[in-house]
Amino acid sequence: MKASKQYHKMQGLAATRLRLGISQQAMALELGISNSFLSRIENGERIIPAAALAKLSALEITIAAAATVQPLQAVQGETWSTAEKESFARAALDKGERCRQKAAKLQLDLDIMTTRYNQLCESLNKIASLISQPAANGEAAPGRASHLEKHRDAMAAKLGRYGRFAQTALRHKIALLYAEADLHTMDAYSFGR
Repeated sequence: MKASKQYHKMQGLAATRLRLGISQQAMALELGISNSFLSRIENGERIIPAAALAKLSALEITIAAAATVQPLQAVQGETWSTAEKESFARAALDKGERCRQKAAKLQLDLDIMTTRYNQLCESLNKIASLISQPAANGEAAPGRASHLEKHRDAMAAKLGRYGRFAQTALRHKIALLYAEADLHTMDAYSFGR
């Protein structure tokens, strides 16, 4: 029983933390959460917040960048010509710019998604109030409530596409793209750009 709990625990954030070689206290500090909250996440009692997840992704990218830049720096002085270094640096800067452009487009998509979500929430509230109101003459209009309920159900289905989970996923992609762009920029400047 203890072995299976330990195995399950090592599947998530704890495994990532150990792979990165970071103590629990340092990881909590990097993610901007308390030590006890991190412990609860690692034990499967809590879910990692979106902001902490984005910070975790950026941390992993930064650590991966440090691991790849050192070997590149060892190679760059010996076997790369100046033209090759310039070409690599230019390509890295171009990749970084493309990542920033993708992130900017996704940010626009996120803004549209947030606006649509708020509009749908407002419309659903109006429909709920219309369903709860009696007809003007005190009699129920035939089919009025069922029509409004069908409309409400259709709008609720759309709401899922624009909901908080979808917005968080998009924010995560944007953060990763900006982190990747920074990584490409670091690569370019490590080659004397």
